[in-house]
Amino acid sequence: MRSASIYEKVFFNDILFIEARQNYMTVHLEKGKLMALLTIKSLEEQLPVPKFLRIHKSYIISLDKINSMRENEIVIGTHKIPIGKNYKDQILKIVNDRLIGK
Repeated sequence: MRSASIYEKVFFNDILFIEARQNYMTVHLEKGKLMALLTIKSLEEQLPVPKFLRIHKSYIISLDKINSMRENEIVIGTHKIPIGKNYKDQILKIVNDRLIGK
């Protein structure tokens, strides 16, 4: 991943979630965060589907890092990430399937 003029290696297992702000991404990692000039759509296409899920127009989460889920948000560590209306049914199904081991 390119951040400023530096290329940094980022492992999928280190990513907690990704937050979009226009054409910039903030990748929240277990040990800090990186910013990159990239659209959420282009980054979403590069991530492995069973491991990451878009839950809002501005957020992609790592499914393995979910601590809990409330009605309209997912908690990862100390971060509360909103669930978009258009994504809610899909998220409920995926999270329920993962909890019961499908």
